[in-house]
Amino acid sequence: MASNFWALYMTAYKMRLAIPILYERYTTKTKTKQLTFVITEYSYYKKLSLIATSLFLLPLVKKMWTNIKMENFCKYLALVNLISYNFGYHVHEKAILMTYIPLLIDIKTHLDIHRVKLIGFVMLLTFMPLIPGEFEAVIKNGLLSLHYLMFDVLLKPTLGTT
Repeated sequence: MASNFWALYMTAYKMRLAIPILYERYTTKTKTKQLTFVITEYSYYKKLSLIATSLFLLPLVKKMWTNIKMENFCKYLALVNLISYNFGYHVHEKAILMTYIPLLIDIKTHLDIHRVKLIGFVMLLTFMPLIPGEFEAVIKNGLLSLHYLMFDVLLKPTLGTT
């Protein structure tokens, strides 16, 4: 599952159910309920996702309607994609690239570099569960190091002093 709002929600939902069951299991000598978390009714969560996405997108769309220019198009595109990624019900890990790439294209200042570094760090953490195993930890850390090396070595000299 992608690292967005729904991953956090489902973790909290499972913990809300698990804590009383675990407490009862370990304070009494008899076996109690099994820990099973099955959601069969998805339509409620899909509607909740649509409402959350719309609530966060509407103010941004209103601001874009009056302020969009060629200079800020990539930033608005990245914000729309970030909101869709964070509150979309079923998103894949690679969907964070739709936020990362427009920000990467629009780097002009050192603040932009730090913004892209942060989104890139989140992106790499999102991809990390897709690479399982201990041996692959070398690959994961290598990707993270390469990401920061790219910004610190390759991009800073091209920006000058802005």
